[in-house]
Amino acid sequence: MRKTILSLVIVWMLIQTSIVSAQPSSSSYHLPDKFTFDYEVVQVVTRGRESTDTAEMHYYFTKSGDYAAVGARENGGDHFVVYTKDGATVFIDLREKTISVLKMKDMAGDLSVFGKKKLPGTELVKTGQTKKMLGYKAEEYKKKDSRGKEVFCWYARTGFNTQLIKSIGKSVGAPTLNEPDLLLVEAAAADEHSTARSTFIVTRSITDKQYNFSTKGYRVMN
Repeated sequence: MRKTILSLVIVWMLIQTSIVSAQPSSSSYHLPDKFTFDYEVVQVVTRGRESTDTAEMHYYFTKSGDYAAVGARENGGDHFVVYTKDGATVFIDLREKTISVLKMKDMAGDLSVFGKKKLPGTELVKTGQTKKMLGYKAEEYKKKDSRGKEVFCWYARTGFNTQLIKSIGKSVGAPTLNEPDLLLVEAAAADEHSTARSTFIVTRSITDKQYNFSTKGYRVMN
């Protein structure tokens, strides 16, 4: 399985910077000596038609909701990106040992701007179906994409704030819901010529464990 986390992170960053103005802000942001996370979520995303075209995504959350992160920890990734509730984005290059800080207007905010011109049937609708996933009760929603294809999304209440990471599911067309502790845990698309579904987001684990990321030894670029 290809673990190309960087490509998905960069795509999401480009989408964000196309709708908001970004400027260096290291002078106005106090970089801590370390970021402490309390939860890790690992998901596998299938990005293309081939089931082998996958990426393993690692997300990190806190009890306080002050910041969250996406990136690779031990699986060969190059970058680690931290999003704060104040709108700062800390882009960490693990190989070059550098840190860049951007201040994005509404960086962690709702991206519903993309949904202002919705097609009929493209809004999320709760189906009433539920199931247990990784110990959490998940509820199913469905919508239609821009091509009229049905997409099924399962959301679970995790008990911790997930709203700083808006990239979950965005790169493959699955929406997020603006509720503090809801997490998209699975997404599937209906096959065109059958009743079967093709799953394109699967959550492997939701782990309650502390992880510290030290910023010592990194060079701040701006």
